[in-house]
Amino acid sequence: MPLIFFTMKKLAIFTCTLLFFAACKKENSCVETEIQGTCTFYFYDPVCGCNGKTYENECEAQIRGIFDYTPGECP
Repeated sequence: MPLIFFTMKKLAIFTCTLLFFAACKKENSCVETEIQGTCTFYFYDPVCGCNGKTYENECEAQIRGIFDYTPGECP
């Protein structure tokens, strides 16, 4: 029984740590960064980034460091 409790405790600590770092990354995900990489195909399927800027497609948002977006142009 103590071994199971110890394993569950380690799992709980790991989960809390993972959620903490995921929340931190999400908080900073609306900062546009220098372009990292290129998009292979060009197509217009706009997305609205969490920073309020419209990007031509998901790839264009992602290479600029924006990973939180919704389909369509920003209002």
